This record gives sequence, structure tokens and C-alpha cells, in this order.
Amino acid sequence: MTHRVLVGMSIHEARERDELQRRANEQGATLAFLQHGEPSLVAELDRLAAARVEHVTLERIALGGTAPARSWLRRVAGHWMRAGRDRPVVVIEDRPVTGREAPLVSPAWDRVPDHRQHVLVCRGPRCWARGADDVAASLADRLRDAGLDDDDLLVTQTGCLFPCNHAPVVVVHPDDAWFGAVDADDLAAIVEAHVGADELPSRHRLPRRPGANAGG
Repeated sequence: MTHRVLVGMSIHEARERDELQRRANEQGATLAFLQHGEPSLVAELDRLAAARVEHVTLERIALGGTAPARSWLRRVAGHWMRAGRDRPVVVIEDRPVTGREAPLVSPAWDRVPDHRQHVLVCRGPRCWARGADDVAASLADRLRDAGLDDDDLLVTQTGCLFPCNHAPVVVVHPDDAWFGAVDADDLAAIVEAHVGADELPSRHRLPRRPGANAGG
């Protein structure tokens, strides 16, 4: 008897957790996430192994256009297979996981990127409801158009950053610059400021008072 696990690959699937859980329930499957959501894929595989499940099929679920490559599901499953004993048979797309898959470490991933600025894009519930998904996609498009990558301007999607009334929120470090109600024009200005080493835009910039009690 095969146990199926639907695996959400990115933050898009974590957002749609309830819908994916409904789908899993209808199919007699369980749900896990490669990143952002819970339970993690490793935690779900641990649970199934402890329950003496003998055969597991992993089904990749990617609802958005920015999900990790398919190979990452196999990498993580292979890492889990190597890390323990008495593992069940794990299959992805009709191919068994052998434990000989590419590792999670590589010389290419050994150093911190050389970025000058680090952009945090809030993906908390309020920001998401007010357009954070479009903000993240638009920022990725503008960076690509400008020929920039993680060694130039590193973008990280985060949980709640707290000034929720100003959603969607974007923060640029080390400038400690906070922006609210961000739209495509703001993102263009942030990218242009990076390219030209100019000051960050003042439009939609939130006041910042380190040490002040925000209250509430």
C-alpha cells in the first residue's frame, strides 16, 4: 500500500495550505512543504517512517512561477534517506529515491553573496492579502531586467515585519529603509537607486525611530 504525500514547493503553496489540505484529504494523502509551511517534508517523512509505512510517493505541487526546481525535492528526499536507517521506499515521479542524489551542500553555496543591499519582502497575512505576491514578482522582474542577481541585491521573503497597516511592506538593509504601500514605481526606484548608488526614494518611506516604543 502506497502512502501519497503532496509536497508544496514554495511560499505560494504555504499560502494555499487549507485548499491543499482539502485536496490531500480527498485523495487520502497527507500534506508537507519543502519550505515555509508546516509540516516540513523531513518531518512528515520522519512521521511516516515511525509509523512503519513501507512505501511513500511524493507528489510535487507548485502553484506559482517561482517554485524551486524539481531537483530540490529529490535532493531533500535523498538527504533524508541517507540520514537514517530502516527507511521506507520513497518514489518521486515513478523514480525511487536512492540516497545517491545530489547533496544539499556544494562549493557554490559556501560563501555569503556579495550583495550591497538586502531587500526583505514581507509575506505576512496582511501584506499578502494586500498584494505582496505581486510585489515579489514585480521586484524579481525588475532585477532580471536590470541584470542583477543575488550578488548585487539579495531579496528575501519573510514572515510578518509588523507595521501591517502599511502593507505591503518592503525593507532595504543596511539602509534601514522601510517602505509601505509599495507598488511597481517604488520597486523601480529601489532598483534604480541600487544601480546608480543614489539615495533610496522617499516616496512611501515609513518613519523609522530605533528604540521607540511602537505600542499596540
